[in-house]
Amino acid sequence: MKNYKLLPKITLLVLIALGLVFIAMFFFGGVNGTREVAGDILDVPRFTDAFLFWNYILLGLVILVTLCVVCVEFAKNLKHNRRKAYTTLGVVLGFIVLACVLTR
Repeated sequence: MKNYKLLPKITLLVLIALGLVFIAMFFFGGVNGTREVAGDILDVPRFTDAFLFWNYILLGLVILVTLCVVCVEFAKNLKHNRRKAYTTLGVVLGFIVLACVLTR
């Protein structure tokens, strides 16, 4: 049982360490070339793709964990208090509709 309490801490530390590695690679990894943007010549960092993919992975993890927590809370509330469960479901659906409207 003691190991289960350590798992979130270890996971957090690993994600922070990987994030710091990708940030260091992005800022100190050198230049892959230059681009002309609006008359200015800008350097393109070498590890831009790796940094962006890491951010996409983190965003996906956040969305997945959030949806899992909402589903578990909905199931608990549905068992004990149906009105609160439906209110929670309404709020989640409202956020989904808002996200769909804003992305169009």
